[in-house]
Amino acid sequence: MRLIADEMVSPKIVRTISDTVLSPGWIFESVITANLRGKPDEDWILTYARAGGNVFISADQKMLKREALLGGIAETGLIGIYLPSAWAGQRRDEQLAHFIHWWVKIEETVRSSTSGAAWVVPKGLGTSELRQHKVMQDGQIRKVTTV
Repeated sequence: MRLIADEMVSPKIVRTISDTVLSPGWIFESVITANLRGKPDEDWILTYARAGGNVFISADQKMLKREALLGGIAETGLIGIYLPSAWAGQRRDEQLAHFIHWWVKIEETVRSSTSGAAWVVPKGLGTSELRQHKVMQDGQIRKVTTV
């Protein structure tokens, strides 16, 4: 399984997750280390999908309001994992703690998700599930479930 984090996620966090809690055989990289930094979301996401990527993780919840972008992402088959909006404003140690806390649920969600789905990680360090985002497709809301 190949995952990539957007520019809002520090490569140090990506490396720490990769070294500590990432499942064997999974690859987690950063947009920054993959030389996709500075490209519009539409470009780096499509490039990553074409290169065989499976999942992207973003701290940019504004993407969830861009129906055309979400539709394009769904067509690539990439699974989108979105961090809570408050995540970006946290200190890096808090961001890392959040990632580590939710990582098992993120991997479980990815394993059971349909391709092209969008999921939102809960805020805080609770015990709830990731929530599937309602994605409009051809004017219709796709089915929304939780894992």
